[in-house]
Order: sequence, then structure tokens, then C-alpha cells
Amino acid sequence: MAANQTGYTLTLIPDSYDVFGKTRTVLASIAPTASSYYTGGYLITPQNVGFRLITDATYSGTLPGSGTHATSTLLAVYDVTNQSLQLFGGAASAAALAEFASAGDASGYVFLVRFYGN
Repeated sequence: MAANQTGYTLTLIPDSYDVFGKTRTVLASIAPTASSYYTGGYLITPQNVGFRLITDATYSGTLPGSGTHATSTLLAVYDVTNQSLQLFGGAASAAALAEFASAGDASGYVFLVRFYGN
């Protein structure tokens, strides 16, 4: 499953870095651009968050969007195997929590994701 290498802005949240034993963690905000989503998600590598390896990621919330699907709820899930952030939900989804539509407009949303790794 290919992931889109562009189409979003990733910002690491200042003062969100922490270490638990041998595991580092950082909180990032991911803001998609208009009509940029591709099936399989946005490619986010360990280097994007300052790690050598991402071992897990926790979806921490979504700030409401202003794009086409602003009234829809979108959830973000990080796929460790494919190094991609996938979006689920939205008006284009026929079933609850189906993957967001390819080329869907998720602009205006900001996803908060905590990454774990080393």
C-alpha cells in the first residue's frame, strides 16, 4: 500500500519531547492540504519526527476542519508497517470508520498524533 509523500504539513510540538526508559516520544500536529489524501495515507517516516524507528503512535485528537468535510469526524491511525497516517470516517465513507476517500479534501483539519520510538 503506497502512502502519499506530500499533501500535509507536519509540525513537532515544542516541549512535547519525553523519554520513558529507552522509548522517546513526541507530539506532532499533521495538517493535510486540499484534495491531497490518497488511499493508504500520508507517508510519515521516523526521520520526519526525529527518530530512527517509530514503534507506535497514538491518535490524540482532531481539531475541527474547515474543508469540504468540516462537519464530518475524521480519525487518524498510524500504520507502523507502511509508515503511513491513514484517515478514517468523513462524509465520503459509506460505512462507519471506512477509509477516507482518495483525493478527499481534509484541509482545515489538524490531527494530533503522539509518536513513540527511538
